[in-house]
Amino acid sequence: MAPKKSAKKPAKKPAKKAVSKKKASKKKAPVKRTKKGKRIGRPPIKIDWKVFESLCGIFCTLTEIAHVLKCSEDTVERRVKRKYKENFAEVFKRLSSSGNSSLRREQMKQALRGNIAMLIWLGKQHLGQADKQARGAMGKDGELKDPEKKEKITPDMSDKDAEYIYIKTIRDRKKRK
Repeated sequence: MAPKKSAKKPAKKPAKKAVSKKKASKKKAPVKRTKKGKRIGRPPIKIDWKVFESLCGIFCTLTEIAHVLKCSEDTVERRVKRKYKENFAEVFKRLSSSGNSSLRREQMKQALRGNIAMLIWLGKQHLGQADKQARGAMGKDGELKDPEKKEKITPDMSDKDAEYIYIKTIRDRKKRK
């Protein structure tokens, strides 16, 4: 008997990797041109990048920037991504930091010129200062009476004032018990 030959199966070809739609769409289509070499389609919108950077520096929103540049918000985002290789939010954050320092510089100038409101605001923001709330009863002259201060009845007081102090003292004693 003749030896049996093992049946060889034909070798499988390696499967082609499926190209995802995202990868395929990232390739730019070639620019279509006429026979004379002119481009077909709408001309690209020109963006003045100095204007864009200055608008970011004064904290303009994406909508406002798009309005000034006379294009859509999507166009601004696409073109920013193409130029800076970052998304709009990252670029805006970086460019608006110069606006922060300019604003702080102007606030300090105003405060040093004597702008009281600016002095108060900067004191609250950077020095931890706060408005103190008025506590206590108002006296006849419009001044606050200190609630912690012990008042004494004196002979030159009116009967109503003396009675008020007496009742207040009794209430305070009851609260402590």
